[in-house]
Amino acid sequence: MGNSVSYASNAMSAQEKHEWLQSVQPGDIIMFKRGLSIYWAIYVGNGKVIHFSGACLDIGGRIIEEEIWDVIGQHKARVHNGRDDRWNPLPPEEIVQRARYALETSERNLSLRNSEHFAIYCRYGQMNNAQLIFLAD
Repeated sequence: MGNSVSYASNAMSAQEKHEWLQSVQPGDIIMFKRGLSIYWAIYVGNGKVIHFSGACLDIGGRIIEEEIWDVIGQHKARVHNGRDDRWNPLPPEEIVQRARYALETSERNLSLRNSEHFAIYCRYGQMNNAQLIFLAD
C-alpha cells in the first residue's frame, strides 16, 4: 500500500490529480492538514474516502463517505500509513469493510470518537489514541 510523501491539493492539474490518485490504494490512511489540525480518512477506492465529518461523535460528528477532492477542499492531503512499521495493517479488503461498517453504525459506535481513532481502528484494528505518535513521524 502507498506511503507517499507528496501532498495532493485541488491546486493540482487534472493530470496530477489522476496520477496522485493512482498511487493511493484502498485501505490507505489519508492525512488531511487543515491549518494546525490534522484529520484522517480511509481511502475506499474510486476516488472516495470514508471519514469523520465534524469534530467527533460526541458533539454531532458522524462518519460519511465523500469524494476525496471534496474533502481536501482548499487544504492538502497525503497517504500516511505511518504505523505500518509498528502494527501490521489488516488486508485492504478488511480495512475497507471496517470503514463501511463504521459508516453504517457510527451513531452507535462511540468508541470511534474522532478521525484518528477511526483510521487507526480500520487499518490496524487498534483502539487507542496515537495522534502524538503520528505527529512525531
